[in-house]
Amino acid sequence: GNNNSNKGKSNNNNNQGQKNGNWQRKPKQQGYIAEHEDDSDEGHHMYSAQFDEETKSTQDIWYVDSGATRHMTGRKDWFYTLRDSPNKNHVSLGDDSSYSVKGIGNISLPLGKHDCKITNVLYVPGLTKNLLSVSQLLDHNLKLDFDSNNGEKVCLIRDKSRGSKIVARASNVGRMFQLDFVHKDDQALVAKDTQSAELWHRRYGHISFGYLQTLQKGNM
Repeated sequence: GNNNSNKGKSNNNNNQGQKNGNWQRKPKQQGYIAEHEDDSDEGHHMYSAQFDEETKSTQDIWYVDSGATRHMTGRKDWFYTLRDSPNKNHVSLGDDSSYSVKGIGNISLPLGKHDCKITNVLYVPGLTKNLLSVSQLLDHNLKLDFDSNNGEKVCLIRDKSRGSKIVARASNVGRMFQLDFVHKDDQALVAKDTQSAELWHRRYGHISFGYLQTLQKGNM
């Protein structure tokens, strides 16, 4: 991949907790995204990402990242609208590998009975992590509550336009939060009987059994 000497630093003063707008290199286990502007080439941007090495490498899981500045995924089939990226943008990972941003578009995530539309998502072919930016979620009238329940750290995503109703839940994995949601391919598993709930529990063991039953009833 590309060896970017500025990897891990940003000129963006919107990054919270960083003095003078500079990113300090975080521990390898810390997951974050930082946006970079390449002053030598106007209009070009570099997005860096470093992931928890204990986090499973999968193309089917979304992670909620408080340090992320943009949503991004390598799953082109998830987009219902997609346009070419106007600039020569790249994503640089912690291992110095680099991926081109090929497009920007919108994705619909099925959350219970409702679809949550995620806009302005970067399409990055080859990227094996799907990342949701907390900042972008807040821009879309959503509220995120981080809490600990019986020793389990969770993130509850609420829709303020619907009376702060819970629309999604994420479980703590390492230093990131893994989104619990129903994949389109798995919606056929949703049923009202207990047998189906047990099947869900085997497939999504990180979600509490009670939460699965609630999700099936659509009372999120």
